Amino acid sequence: MRSASDEVPRWDALHRHGKLYHVRVLCLDVDLPDPRVTHVEFASTTSVFEYDVVVWDPVNTFNEYIYTKDVRDFRTYYGLPYLDPDESMRFLSEVKRRRAEFEEFLGLGRTLVVFAAPPQELYIDTGQRQTSGTGRNQKVTNLVDKQDLLSALPYRQAAMPAQGSTITVSDLGLSAIIRRYREWWYYRAILEDFPGQCIAVVTGTGKALGSFLRTDSNGVIVQLPDVHPSMDKPSDDGHGEGAKADSPEDEPEASVSSPKELYRDLLDWIAGLRISDDDTPAWLRDFIFIEAEPQTKRLHDLQGQITKLAEQVSLIQREQAFDRRWLTLVTGTGSALEARVTEAFELLGFVISAPVVGRRDIRMTADQGVAVVEVKGVGKSSAESHVMQLEKWVAEAYLENEKPHKGILVVTSWRELPLDQRAEPTFPPQMVPTAEARGHCLMTGLQLLSMVRAVLIGRADKADVRAEVMNKVGVLTDWDDLSSLFVTRTETLSGSRGVRFPPATRQ
Repeated sequence: MRSASDEVPRWDALHRHGKLYHVRVLCLDVDLPDPRVTHVEFASTTSVFEYDVVVWDPVNTFNEYIYTKDVRDFRTYYGLPYLDPDESMRFLSEVKRRRAEFEEFLGLGRTLVVFAAPPQELYIDTGQRQTSGTGRNQKVTNLVDKQDLLSALPYRQAAMPAQGSTITVSDLGLSAIIRRYREWWYYRAILEDFPGQCIAVVTGTGKALGSFLRTDSNGVIVQLPDVHPSMDKPSDDGHGEGAKADSPEDEPEASVSSPKELYRDLLDWIAGLRISDDDTPAWLRDFIFIEAEPQTKRLHDLQGQITKLAEQVSLIQREQAFDRRWLTLVTGTGSALEARVTEAFELLGFVISAPVVGRRDIRMTADQGVAVVEVKGVGKSSAESHVMQLEKWVAEAYLENEKPHKGILVVTSWRELPLDQRAEPTFPPQMVPTAEARGHCLMTGLQLLSMVRAVLIGRADKADVRAEVMNKVGVLTDWDDLSSLFVTRTETLSGSRGVRFPPATRQ
């Protein structure tokens, strides 16, 4: 039987000689208190390329996405968390960015450590809508898509949920750590597919709990069971709950160490995986061949550019996600559309009044007087009943305030069709005389979107836009040219200068 002294792990010797101290470690949603570690969130723009080791806990990241919101906003779909459109856009963007980073990071010969987890699945809002039925029976369905946070990993893997604490490890260094801190190790997933070789199993079985792979580019991929130190001093009787001995003859050592020591030893083991067989000392990094000096400078400059570019990409993605919320004006319905219309009129300089309980209209004030807005998001064209509902709001507002109110009807029509295929008019000819007789202004969600964009980029004056809306009787003209508002993604990426959209249809 081997004694503990016979198994002095290589990582411990390296630590004592200080060869691992300068390893740079980035922890994504993992708390490993150590001078070598930088702690950030998975969603942060911090680049991985300035570090030698990245440690990630997908479960903590998943919880950040689903539990940071107000509990009243927490929604589920078929038992899984559901993200709203803005959060969905952010989730997809960040997962895609981190996957690309991880892949290139490993290609540079760095180390990626992941605490093994079962699928971290949720539903995202695709932004697409489906309408069924007509009239009062019409139903609008949000189209969703199931996504797994673990798709951020740049390798194939599969796991099933499973919990326990009896762990056997084949790697000597990791085995010593688990024996010493046995009460604090447990697993939450059994690996069914993984890269490289298995290094940890459920004791007495072949069920994989951890894996190790050194890639062709000398990158290292490690999957580990989870570790969760308790701040209470573990029991010394050797029979408490936790990771058990690797075999009957290897009786576990008494676990009397602190979480700080656990983190240090675990981090040393992880860092030691990067040391090649020739045990190149860390100080040798300071010495480069004279001929390699230009390359070293160039590499340093490029890594700095990569970091800056990653920050710029993240910023642009956030700005675009924030900007694209205005598209609700051409696709939305119900309360979401009403909220965006209210925000749009407020941006145009209208003063919005507090909503009246039990009413769905929007009341607002401009230089030309007061107005009442009715909002509709429909699958086809508008209807005369919309004008009559608006007139009802106008009449009630007059009785309450003894002031004439301008009636404004905003309709997002044909909302399931692509914008360039909405050839039919929003306001049928038979309903227009009714609106004109009552002095109403009829406008589309697309027109309101055009006004917002024109004001945001300084192409139109708020006061002029407000006056046009307040003075218009009947169907609003102009503001519906798609070519002045959109360009196709294909045209943008190809640099072509063909016709963007067919001539606009007046609505």
